[in-house]
Amino acid sequence: MLICAHNAAPRIARALEHLARQDAPGVPWEVVLVDNASTDGTADAALGAWPATATAPLRVVSEPELGLAAARRRGLAEARYEYASFVDDDNWVARDWVANVHRLMQALPEVAVLGGRVDAVTEAPPPEWFERFQDNYAVGTQATAAGDVTWSRGYVWGAGMNLRRSALARLVAAGFRPALTGRKGRALTAGEDGEICLALRLAGWKIWYDPALRMQHFMPRGRLTWDYLKSMWRGFGRANVVLDFYGYAPHPPNDWRSRLEQKWFWRAALEFKYAWWDHSPVRRGFRSVPGCRSEALFAYHRTRLGEMLRLRSAYDDGIRLLRAAPWARMYRGG
Repeated sequence: MLICAHNAAPRIARALEHLARQDAPGVPWEVVLVDNASTDGTADAALGAWPATATAPLRVVSEPELGLAAARRRGLAEARYEYASFVDDDNWVARDWVANVHRLMQALPEVAVLGGRVDAVTEAPPPEWFERFQDNYAVGTQATAAGDVTWSRGYVWGAGMNLRRSALARLVAAGFRPALTGRKGRALTAGEDGEICLALRLAGWKIWYDPALRMQHFMPRGRLTWDYLKSMWRGFGRANVVLDFYGYAPHPPNDWRSRLEQKWFWRAALEFKYAWWDHSPVRRGFRSVPGCRSEALFAYHRTRLGEMLRLRSAYDDGIRLLRAAPWARMYRGG
């Protein structure tokens, strides 16, 4: 179990309480807490909260480079076992989490990434629009039933993502270097978990979902605002420009239409249309309307357009280089 924590002293005890209750007889496991540039005594709070009667040890390691991706890299380097569960400091896992992860990963050797169901626990009553957007908070089900989501959904949420470490190690040894960094402090950047999933998919591994894996995601009232949600959508828009490369790489163009659809100038033109025509704020009189999906999509597509303008020719090069990567072995044409 890997917990990446930044200034988590007020909430880390609750997350550790659920981990300490695990019922996993015969399964060797541990908890590695990565203290990611915290200044509030997170490490001491964690060590003080871990009961001496717990069936697994807790180790605290430090990662001074701020950012979720850096913290997860450190956690994976420190981990001693093959299966790694990424659990955030506001995630409360079910009592059978460790046992279920071990059972599923043992039974599915072709699976590199495993995800489950996440239920919301909120500090305050959620706004009326929350249920429509709960998947943006990594809450809910990730598929209609348990099974292979490799080529349907293609990823699972980073919170509660379970990873076969040897699969990622092979990817890195073959030259894989992620481009996305995930969250850094209060900056709502995103996508590093999706990039890992999509890279492993290109390398030939499977991604699996099983709702038997259950956990709760606690959200304070500050995250349940419309402005916070729009900030997340802007982060998604920025990250998804890079994730485009992984979406197009398995589908080499075989006619003029598919070649056009994968070109930077065509995608940028579409983003302009989506942002300033389909979801234009002019239609709302520039008023913010909480719960308005078009307003959220405007934030998303405007940010995507800005990122595409920044990348320019690197967009086409990114797709080409990814197709040529030595670790990218599995393609689906057309």
